[in-house]
Amino acid sequence: MKYLYYSLYLFYVKIIHVQNDWPPIISITGVMSFLISILCFSVINAYQYDIGYNYPQYSVFFLLTVYIASYKIMYDFYKSREVKLVKEMDNKPLWLKIIIVFLSALFIILVVKLWMFDGMNDVYQFIKQIIMR
Repeated sequence: MKYLYYSLYLFYVKIIHVQNDWPPIISITGVMSFLISILCFSVINAYQYDIGYNYPQYSVFFLLTVYIASYKIMYDFYKSREVKLVKEMDNKPLWLKIIIVFLSALFIILVVKLWMFDGMNDVYQFIKQIIMR
């Protein structure tokens, strides 16, 4: 998780420059929480699909609950450790930083792909039910 945090930190600080508007920890923990919640969402939906159940209607609320809980936990965890983590990672060699960023990007792509091809179906069905009422 610290490598993912550092990769997102580099993205938000070096490319987007969010530190001019708000602390980068807000955006980073938000993205990490979203990735965790959609990963949980995809695994649960894949399991339910394999055993033959239909998608439950409450699963969108489950996604929001996991997101809020993981955001709070991660924000509190990384708030006191952010400076130490960034200093530790800045001392690593450049080739290792490139590998860390590359593997973090692959992880993000994998999680989003899992969600788009499994978990997103449930969100689509939930929105469709609301509109059809």
